[in-house]
Amino acid sequence: NEHFFIDFEQMVTFELKISIISEVSNSSNLVAKRSNSSNIKGTENKVNMKSFMLFIAFMGIATLGGQEISEAKSSVSFTIGNMRINTAEGTFTGMKGKVDFDKKNLKASSFSVTIDAATVKTDSEKRDNHLKNKDFFDVKKYPTITFKSSAVVRSKKEGYHIAKGKLTMHGVTKDVKIPFTYGNKIFKGRLKVKRLDYGVGADTGTFMVSDEAVINITCVTE
Repeated sequence: NEHFFIDFEQMVTFELKISIISEVSNSSNLVAKRSNSSNIKGTENKVNMKSFMLFIAFMGIATLGGQEISEAKSSVSFTIGNMRINTAEGTFTGMKGKVDFDKKNLKASSFSVTIDAATVKTDSEKRDNHLKNKDFFDVKKYPTITFKSSAVVRSKKEGYHIAKGKLTMHGVTKDVKIPFTYGNKIFKGRLKVKRLDYGVGADTGTFMVSDEAVINITCVTE
């Protein structure tokens, strides 16, 4: 009998140990499942947050990618010699197009600008009409003057960048470089152009009208 009670007690103790081990194992599995579930949710949250941030970044790029030109505030002015002793001054308006400019990403920067040639204006209506006809700009045949950049680079001159590209005027396209500054949504550029390179006033000698004109560009973006 004594042997029986000892065996019975050992059996109960063994079953109790098995029960405890089983409970511990179940608890561990439950914790592991919860942990895995938490990790999965955490990973999902991280993925969702990353996707959200990428979406915000993309929207930011899409918003800043194109800067519309303000036609009302933008203009091009020019000065050119007249009879070698005087200087004639004038303007063009009707500037349209898009600008993508980022100082930190010049490779992605670009300019595509168009000017209405018929808006040429000086201090003389008679001269304006002459400039618009076939003798000079021939605005009915060539209604626009355009510039399209091929590259935007940093200039050696502090505060300046250079837009390299094609200037098309009077049906002729030439490579030009336009140094410019930028601040407060305003681009200011300056370049020299020889009108005879573009066939503008080809039959007018350089005594009456100089070949070289200085062009100043004010491009305001919105």
